[in-house]
Amino acid sequence: MLNKNVLEYKDFGRIKFKLDKIMKARKITVYELSNKANVGFQTIKKLSEGEEITRINLDVLAKLCYVLECEVSDLIEYVK
Repeated sequence: MLNKNVLEYKDFGRIKFKLDKIMKARKITVYELSNKANVGFQTIKKLSEGEEITRINLDVLAKLCYVLECEVSDLIEYVK
């Protein structure tokens, strides 16, 4: 069993979104992705620009994966 407790550590890493790279590779704009995935423009913009977000709806991730034909691991990564 791991003896780690996030309350004891201030630097436990973060989740980084890689949406901008996938959008460039697929040649799709924020506006297009927003319409195709039925996800708010500001949400897509924040995710693609790497703005800090505290939570994301799993349905949003599923919609992005569906439209972009990718896996969740293509969209996010854990950075220590």
